[in-house]
Amino acid sequence: MEEAAERCQEKQNRGRVRRTLLADRDANDLQGFASDIKEAVTMFKASSYLIPQTLSANISSYQWSTDICRGSANDSAVCKCVLFDLNIQGLIFIEEKKEEAMFQKLNKIPRTDRAGYDSRRQSAPVRCLEHTRTEVLKRIWHWITPSTQATATEPTSDDIMIVEPTVSDIAIDPTPVTAVNSSSDTAVQPIYWVNGIAGIGKSTIARTVAEDAKNRNLLGASFFFSRQEKELSNADLFISTIAYQLVRSYPEARSVIIKVFEHEPDIVKKSFATQFKELIIEPLHKITSKPVLIVVDALDECDNAGRAADELLQAVVEHCTKSPSLRLLITSRPELYIKRVLTNTAGIVLHEALHLGSYGCPLCRR
Repeated sequence: MEEAAERCQEKQNRGRVRRTLLADRDANDLQGFASDIKEAVTMFKASSYLIPQTLSANISSYQWSTDICRGSANDSAVCKCVLFDLNIQGLIFIEEKKEEAMFQKLNKIPRTDRAGYDSRRQSAPVRCLEHTRTEVLKRIWHWITPSTQATATEPTSDDIMIVEPTVSDIAIDPTPVTAVNSSSDTAVQPIYWVNGIAGIGKSTIARTVAEDAKNRNLLGASFFFSRQEKELSNADLFISTIAYQLVRSYPEARSVIIKVFEHEPDIVKKSFATQFKELIIEPLHKITSKPVLIVVDALDECDNAGRAADELLQAVVEHCTKSPSLRLLITSRPELYIKRVLTNTAGIVLHEALHLGSYGCPLCRR
């Protein structure tokens, strides 16, 4: 590029008459310079040791080429095209480097990489067996995407029954989905709570829904709690882990989450309410074309020492209605603090209680 610039300077230093006489030949030369500069840009991009600031400085140093090429109309047009292409290529390279730097920052966010539904951890649940849990899965999908309820994989209106919530764990008959203190609004409740005793199949349902949602590009994040592993029972890692997964899943939400961490590096030390609002709800405002599913399994296995899990759940319920796209599937045992929060919230929670013998799936176990 320096050689091309020197040759441009030589042409510019000629007298006006000679520049005019040689304008056509110089135009061909400048086209050759353009090809050389494009090759140089490619080499810059291929050089992994170059940083954006270096390329930016190089681009700036060649801006004066526009003035050099003003000896004739042809020269000026060619040089401007070359410099325009150079700037575009440089900006693309800079953006790529910025994205690399962004993910390097995100990798420093406190989180666990073992919380996802598809984690290789030993206690990770499996899918429901084929042709099992079909009714509850239909109801969940009707809740996630009610506008597509007529499809073969989702229920008709006859499949949905609204009854009073139940907390019994020993009934032998299946309990249909319930709207907990539902309002008269037609808005979709943002939370679907599946609860039941240990071993009833809650986690296999969560795994199945999460995997299917991933295949439909509707899964934003998943967190499968487990008291067997410290990091998977830590309430402090929940919101930042979900935010990290959202960044990976939805480019629309990426810039919002990045700005939060840039402007508030200590955001993970703030209250759960502040974290959930800034790292989950506000980024989801950027996603309006489809629902975003977040699957939270075994909430009861979140360590509630110091009422951390209780505080986390209350923060989620407090802010979850502020994002129309949010669908939050929660599974848990019917612990007292969870029931207290989720059964006393008007128009927010749909309730599904699983019971012994329900839906004929004895092999669905948590």
